Amino acid sequence: MILEYKLYKPQINKSIRRERAIQKIDLNKKLNVVCAPAGYGKTTAVIQKLAKYKNYSWFTIDKSDNALKSFFSYVEEMFVRVLRLNRSMMILQSANAYSPEFIADTLLRKFRKTSQHIYLIFEDYHYIDNNDIHRAMNFLLEHLSPKIHIIIITRHELPFAVSRMRVQGEVAEIDIKDLQFSYDEVKHFFCDLYKMKCSDNEIANIFNLTEGWPVALKLITSITKNGQIPKLENSKEQIITYLLDEVLHTCPKPIYDFLMYTSIFEHLQEEVCLAVVLHLDFSLADKLPLPILEYLEKQNVFIVAVDRQKNIYRYHHLFRELLNERLKKWHLSKYTSLHTYASKCYVEQQYFSQAIHHAICAKKFDLAAGYIDSIYLKLLYQEDFYTLVRWVKLLPHDTLCKYSRLCCTYVLLLYGKEQFLELKVLSELAKNVEYTLILKALYSSYSGDQKNCISLATSVSQNDCNYIFLKELVLFLLAHAHHDLKEWAVADDYYQEVFNLNSLTKNNILRCAIVGYWSELQIDIGHYRSAYEILELEAKKLQVWNGESCIINEKLGTLPAHILTKMANILYLQNDLAKAQAITEHIWLIFDLEEQQGDIYIAYLLKMQLAYASGEVEKICHWIQKIEKLDLCIEPTATWAYYTVLYYKLQLAQKFPHMSFLSEKMQKVTCYIDSKRANDFAIFLNVKLYIIRGKLDDALLLVNKLISQSEKYLLLWSLIVKSSILYSQKNIHQATKVMEQAIEMAAPQGIVRPFLEEGNRFLIEKVQKHSQFVKLLVPTPNISKKTPGLLQPLNTREREILFLLCKSYTYKRIAEELYLSINTVKWYLKIIYEKLMVSNRKQAVKKAYELNLF
Repeated sequence: MILEYKLYKPQINKSIRRERAIQKIDLNKKLNVVCAPAGYGKTTAVIQKLAKYKNYSWFTIDKSDNALKSFFSYVEEMFVRVLRLNRSMMILQSANAYSPEFIADTLLRKFRKTSQHIYLIFEDYHYIDNNDIHRAMNFLLEHLSPKIHIIIITRHELPFAVSRMRVQGEVAEIDIKDLQFSYDEVKHFFCDLYKMKCSDNEIANIFNLTEGWPVALKLITSITKNGQIPKLENSKEQIITYLLDEVLHTCPKPIYDFLMYTSIFEHLQEEVCLAVVLHLDFSLADKLPLPILEYLEKQNVFIVAVDRQKNIYRYHHLFRELLNERLKKWHLSKYTSLHTYASKCYVEQQYFSQAIHHAICAKKFDLAAGYIDSIYLKLLYQEDFYTLVRWVKLLPHDTLCKYSRLCCTYVLLLYGKEQFLELKVLSELAKNVEYTLILKALYSSYSGDQKNCISLATSVSQNDCNYIFLKELVLFLLAHAHHDLKEWAVADDYYQEVFNLNSLTKNNILRCAIVGYWSELQIDIGHYRSAYEILELEAKKLQVWNGESCIINEKLGTLPAHILTKMANILYLQNDLAKAQAITEHIWLIFDLEEQQGDIYIAYLLKMQLAYASGEVEKICHWIQKIEKLDLCIEPTATWAYYTVLYYKLQLAQKFPHMSFLSEKMQKVTCYIDSKRANDFAIFLNVKLYIIRGKLDDALLLVNKLISQSEKYLLLWSLIVKSSILYSQKNIHQATKVMEQAIEMAAPQGIVRPFLEEGNRFLIEKVQKHSQFVKLLVPTPNISKKTPGLLQPLNTREREILFLLCKSYTYKRIAEELYLSINTVKWYLKIIYEKLMVSNRKQAVKKAYELNLF
């Protein structure tokens, strides 16, 4: 919904013309940035610059404009108004989930062909903290047509880079130095504009103390008596407090009380203000001039009309902050009463956002929780999960636990470590018996104690489980617990049941978790394609994936991360690295680095895998270090992240001799949580450790144990590793049979990466079945005459020898592998060194990886 007052052009009162700032604002530039703290006349300077122009549109931003779609609905309205177009042409009002760049590009393509120069002014951009909006604005600025110009008014530096535009001379920047009054301007302000008699010493004193701060100069004019300027001392901050005190001191008591009481509002409406003030002190009814807001504006008491009809006003920021601070400090009980009644007034008008804000300010958390709970279903229907989590996070745990469905929904909307820690607290505080059992079952599940989870969840289901949301949770917990215990058939039945039930409730919060874990079950039993189909279908339904790339859906918050992470992992295993990379970048955006630091390891892991796939050793090490700096021990669900890091450390140690130090100090890997799946992963890592240390018999014994008990996911990896162990033990026949078994399992699902990371290429080439799939497992090296740093292309035999050389094989072992004599191997190596333009083995290995030959 578009609020008209946000698009009205500000009106300026009596003021000195800001020549220096006006001259520096260059309307021919693509971007003008007016940046200074409060009270420096940023808006005044821009209005004065645009005084002779009509072709501009204004957007006054506040904290409620942090949603991408809402923000750009205003931007679209700005274009429509300045170009005088028909509103039927608007497209964003009906938009659902688009990326920031897509929205910005859509607007640019629609309004690019303007025949006149137009100006879009964004006032108070510092209220925006949504990275998606910053991305879209950055895109908008980079692709503006020559006749569209933007002016941004802000208190802080822009949160996106404009350095390229700055270098190209497309940016004009106006700061404090351009906006503060000079000595001559201070003198002109008092002596000419306000006709005050001031000596040069008085002007100099004011200039030195205020440092040309416009709002301080304006305040001085409000407290002068008989044209006499009061004596000023101390710092600029103390001066502003003193001056505001003097303004308030001259106000009649009823006006002073009204100003103080209404400082709780960011925007002032006559009806609401009077209702709240008179509810606190009805004696003011006969003492206040009406309409009171219009009266205050005429008295120039730091209040301005926001809209043309003068239905909505606001105080100057500094004035309101001082009043509100003192109200809270000196009249805490009144402060609480005012916010409480304001909350109730807004509820009557169905303005729940404002109502919740005031209830929380009054610390009436039960009231706020009740309001949130009353619009709970509406928020779920609109899929506005971000707002729901933001509000609930402001509530104390003991209050939240009184609202059972809100409590459980909140927990499900969280992710990773934060989810685990909140569960730990809330499961102890919950009031409702049924939901206490649910929360404790969730905590047991995330802690790895699945048997206790089943016991708790079953006890809930045996009670009168009429509430459908509760029944969904019970079924989901039972499915997840049996899944982790490797009871596949039972788990699959529960997943199917809860999925069907969810189709009736349409609860997307729980649906994402159901789909994520159900797809994981499909992976565990080896059905990768089915898993991906389930995930992709849900991602499209949530409008975060279009089949080729991700789409931003800001309302969902981190909710899609569970699904997208599993999609990226399957694509990685299928060696579709381009799509995996695209999803990884999207997940990186979902976990904002400032707000979701605890969960960013998910994106780190994906980036580490992709770096390994492309052979970028430095990047692999970089992401390993990043992950190790995070505290993953707190969250048992992050155990797989810890194990994944260990796996890639072992891979580096095995592949690169100079990185053997990564495994030298590594002890036997132990599983510290009660999870069969985690225990299997630990066994697999110990197999790798034995191989690196040359204990092939121990490795074979352990991998056989793993093959007999692991799910299909680790079974495939285990078979490939087993074939390599057998090959190293010269048991070629048995090694080939095991490799055939692995390929037979992987081919229908298109799983490639395990063979590229663990497979023996010569064994793979011996497999006769699935010839097309086998070709994917032994890609042709990227070698040609055009390859820089390569004198001539390598033939097949030379590639084979270089490949084994890179695997740290000795000359003798290379000869045995290829059934050649040692002298023949040395002869080939001499030719290889010449073609690579190197002189020794170490340089050859390094050059091979630099040229990405394997």
